[in-house]
Amino acid sequence: MTPSTPKKTPTPTTKEMAAVSDKDYADVVVAPHEGKVVVVNFWASYCLPCLKEIPNLQALATEHAKDVDVVFVSTDPPSGAAHALAQLARRKIELASFVVENDDPEPFIALINAQGKASGKESSWGGEMPYTVVYSRDGSVFQKMPGAHSKEEFNAAIAAAVAQKK
Repeated sequence: MTPSTPKKTPTPTTKEMAAVSDKDYADVVVAPHEGKVVVVNFWASYCLPCLKEIPNLQALATEHAKDVDVVFVSTDPPSGAAHALAQLARRKIELASFVVENDDPEPFIALINAQGKASGKESSWGGEMPYTVVYSRDGSVFQKMPGAHSKEEFNAAIAAAVAQKK
């Protein structure tokens, strides 16, 4: 008899953008990728630096596919989900994508800030975009990356997280 593998929540792709709340974020966005480094990029369709770095994250997800998953969370209001989805499709992004389910992003900001304090990776997020959180294989916060970053900066963060002992 083979051991059973834990059931994982299906992850939407850019063909669909599921809503996510601060209450189910950890279970829906981070937990399904247990055993891999998870890079969660908070972005908005009106944010030009966000749109510029998204293709770099897609490329890194492909390059590090064995060890890393990249997930996008749009902070656009739910009514703007179709526009956000179109922005990803225009850039041929084929990674897991979610949209914050309420108009007020404050609960998400508070959640991400609390995660940083709990893991000792304190960095206060004020809601500016883009904002990226790199999670270790065990789901704990490895690094927070406020603002826009180059492919090389993301690659360095990913490499450090992957190199961390399991």
